Amino acid sequence: MPKNIAVLSYYNNRVANLVIKKLCEKKIKIKCVILIGEEEKKSVKKNYLNYTNSLKGVELKHLKKYKLRYLFVKNTNSLEVKKIIKRNDIKILLNYSGLIKEDILNIKNLKILNSHPGMLPFYRGSMCPEWTIFNKEKKVAVTSHILDKNLDTGPIVVSKKLKYPYPRNYFNFRKEIYELEGIVTVKAIRLVNTKKKLLYSETLNIKKNLN
Repeated sequence: MPKNIAVLSYYNNRVANLVIKKLCEKKIKIKCVILIGEEEKKSVKKNYLNYTNSLKGVELKHLKKYKLRYLFVKNTNSLEVKKIIKRNDIKILLNYSGLIKEDILNIKNLKILNSHPGMLPFYRGSMCPEWTIFNKEKKVAVTSHILDKNLDTGPIVVSKKLKYPYPRNYFNFRKEIYELEGIVTVKAIRLVNTKKKLLYSETLNIKKNLN
């Protein structure tokens, strides 16, 4: 069973909310949830694009329902976040808070997982599903990868395609992607938690998931 997992998220991130729910349903214990933003309005202002795409974000009532410990911090790369990770001996950090700097990336024995709404390495950034549809492709996918210092370039752990045909309604389309991110994240946690050597190969993962 995976141990010492923490979630680092903007207060209004819907994907984080769904992943937290999925982990609790699978009986995967979360040691703490680190929320960025003292109140929802401030968080929305800082992360407006994510808010418009996310319908509903992390809700305190859900954290309380699952009896999860949560803490508020001012920003992603603060010294406070680093101290929380070290104090709680966090081994796996799920990131829903934007770019993380090397000071946190380099914490010993810490793996930071990011769930990405696109098929890496082909589509990077936050609007991958939209660009995939715009380019008339049929490989909308979600990828879980380990963060490195660059944007969406870290080692791929697992990826999974969205079933085709996709919903015509945009909100339903995005909702299915968020749900898929939850599924992929659970699988990725279990993979990085094993003692087996993982094949962090973009080529192998992409070919496997395109078949």
